[in-house]
Amino acid sequence: MRERATELIGAGAQVIFAANSYALRAARAVTTTLPIVAYNYEDDPVAAGYAASLARPGGNVTGVFLDQAEVSAKQLQLLKEMMPGMSRVAVLWDAPLAAAQRQAVEDAGRRLGITVSPIVWRGTDALPGALRSAAQDGAQGLIVLSTPRIGDRHRALVADEVSKSRLPAIALTADFAQAGLLMAYGPVRRDMYRIAGSMVAKILDGARPAELPIERPVRFALAINLKTAKVLGITLPQSLLLRADEVIQ
Repeated sequence: MRERATELIGAGAQVIFAANSYALRAARAVTTTLPIVAYNYEDDPVAAGYAASLARPGGNVTGVFLDQAEVSAKQLQLLKEMMPGMSRVAVLWDAPLAAAQRQAVEDAGRRLGITVSPIVWRGTDALPGALRSAAQDGAQGLIVLSTPRIGDRHRALVADEVSKSRLPAIALTADFAQAGLLMAYGPVRRDMYRIAGSMVAKILDGARPAELPIERPVRFALAINLKTAKVLGITLPQSLLLRADEVIQ
């Protein structure tokens, strides 16, 4: 990715759109002057050193970043609403980039009295064994943290293996529920792309990323897969179903 970013700069790009955390890291590693607009689920832009503050980033990076603490707490609340007696949840995470996400889940877990057990993403071959171990260790649910390493290539496989493990699971984006995961709760991706696209346009019109406030997604959606609930033998609370934006039959 660093090579690709260098190629873009050499080709005369006026702004780089970094579509995930790894792309942002690569672009930032090769330029601290060319404007970068990020579409980012995983990073805290201030803690990661990309921005001095959300209101005035102060450097060459701006964009739309997810507030992980808020979303992680909501995902845990949804799992606990479905299983009021839940006391332990496993978290599948990508260690090189998901420290902020994992911390947000652990903080939310402490507030809700839920123990969080991490599963490091080591690829598809290692996943079945890791999920079995988590279930044997007493995990009653699973949160799949976002990472480009899963993405379109492995989403259906992850959903299938999670279903085999008999773990009720929630992820960030609706396409995980569409692929077979029990639930998804997170931002509406189309909205995030629109926000990022408008920021690119502003920079091309002369705005400076240092003065262009970092945005947060505005709309969030809950997706529930009833087919998966039936496979898992779970009866979902009516209150949860009524709040769902998408129910997959």
